[in-house]
Amino acid sequence: MPLGTEPARVRDIILAAYTANEDILDEPRPDILLDSIDATGLVFIATGYVNSPRMVARVRSALLFDILQQLHEADIALAAPATMMLKEVAAAPQSKTHFEGGPD
Repeated sequence: MPLGTEPARVRDIILAAYTANEDILDEPRPDILLDSIDATGLVFIATGYVNSPRMVARVRSALLFDILQQLHEADIALAAPATMMLKEVAAAPQSKTHFEGGPD
């Protein structure tokens, strides 16, 4: 998430998705952690439990679809847009240079 994102809103959206998913167990409770902050943004870790390892991929996919939809509706970007700046610079003057071992 971009650095300007309100972390509590993101936590609430993720936690709501976990709570709403019927396959996520009530105990142990789902947990959402703000893992790190760096130059690229905020990193969250979300943990929830299901009854069987066979359910993990399907439940993870459902959670991701739901979380992405909720973030979109809340107008929260996953990443800051890239910025490119172009600057025109004057060309350096051309000069003849003698390299040792090469022609004069």
